[in-house]
Amino acid sequence: MLEFYGKLDAFQALANSGPGLVLLLLVTSGFSHIPPMKVVTILAGLIGFPIVPFILSAIVARGRFFLLAWLLRHYGTSILGFIERRFPWIAAGIVVLGALAYFLLTWGHA
Repeated sequence: MLEFYGKLDAFQALANSGPGLVLLLLVTSGFSHIPPMKVVTILAGLIGFPIVPFILSAIVARGRFFLLAWLLRHYGTSILGFIERRFPWIAAGIVVLGALAYFLLTWGHA
């Protein structure tokens, strides 16, 4: 299927990039849905990504839902306006900082 769509080379490059990039993709896709979590989950399975880091990254990635639940429980409905206006920007900032940290930590080791 990947060959049919001309994406086999891109997939192989991603698969050969190592588990660090896949871990980053798992966390960011679960938090921001870019790229879609389903796609990254399939990729992780195809390249044999270890199950324990996969589960832990899924928990971290879905942590935004726990954060939202905690905010609502702690502050009640008065926090809804803040969440609706600013939470997407906060989430995007966290994803960008995580990606930046990953690339800064791995850049010198490539």
